[in-house]
Amino acid sequence: MSHSNDATKPQKLLAFGFRDGPHQRPVESFPNVVREHPFLFRVNHEKSYVRYTEDVGYTAHRYHSGRTSHSPASDYAKVAKDNSKLARAVYRHLRNEGTNPFSPFISVTFNLAWALSRAALLCNRQEGDVEIAIINCSKVSPKSFFALEILHDCIEKDAIELRRRANAAQEVLVPVEIIPEAIIAQVPWKTLEENKFVIPRWFLDTGCQIDGPDQFVSTQEFIKDTRWMFTKKNITHEEAARDAVTFAFALLEPWVQRQGIFPWLPSMADKHQRIIRIVSSVAFDVVRWPSLEFPYMPCSAQRWDLSVVKRITESLVRRMLSQVECRSILAIIGLRSR
Repeated sequence: MSHSNDATKPQKLLAFGFRDGPHQRPVESFPNVVREHPFLFRVNHEKSYVRYTEDVGYTAHRYHSGRTSHSPASDYAKVAKDNSKLARAVYRHLRNEGTNPFSPFISVTFNLAWALSRAALLCNRQEGDVEIAIINCSKVSPKSFFALEILHDCIEKDAIELRRRANAAQEVLVPVEIIPEAIIAQVPWKTLEENKFVIPRWFLDTGCQIDGPDQFVSTQEFIKDTRWMFTKKNITHEEAARDAVTFAFALLEPWVQRQGIFPWLPSMADKHQRIIRIVSSVAFDVVRWPSLEFPYMPCSAQRWDLSVVKRITESLVRRMLSQVECRSILAIIGLRSR
């Protein structure tokens, strides 16, 4: 299969999967996609082989203390330069093979809809405490890549199913570690479950139920249902922007609390601009998702002028921050929703 140069590769992902599906090498590339999608999401849980600590961040299983005799960077370089070793490492990682997968990778996704569906599923399976992390793409390894880039022609056992999963998740593999500076915030799934009013209505009002008992609804069906419901309810871009801003604040509340910005004083203008930029960017990432292409289920949001939606989103963020006088934005949102 021939590939276009980077200048013509798509910079924007679909709402689900890759343009050429699960059995071809993606035309999308990680370096191109990060230009349009600034955030990655990780669904983490107690039973994950990936370890998290506040001082180190996320560490791949292979690089837990004492597991290799070489430095993580030099060890991974040896894996990456050998195509057969790299392909085997990706295959084992996606298979979660054995009780000791010894993987050099950390799985993340650009797709928040997939992350929500996955978090709900893990919670239903009682996999322990489940959380969603919001990650700054610009601070993860530039050697990160889409799993399907390596797996697309794999012929090993279960390869077809693994390709489908990697396609559904738009799965990105980050080698070695995700440093603390890249992790903007982590929100427990239980917090979102207990405060369902913060989740955008298009994720909740579906037959699949994001937090329902049905563990056999595929991510693709969930996303199709979500987009169909969005169109059926005729959700306006103003309503969607309000939902997205509320959700962004819920996702980022631990980070916002650490910024020391309350009360919202004029003397803190520089810090205000940084907070507004981050919250607005996450909110826009949320509200833009229904407008992304998905051939199997078009959505009314695809007709939006996104420049208008972006301005509305930032205006809402500015207004909400200027009116909040206490540390718990989530509590304020909850009171307003009742």
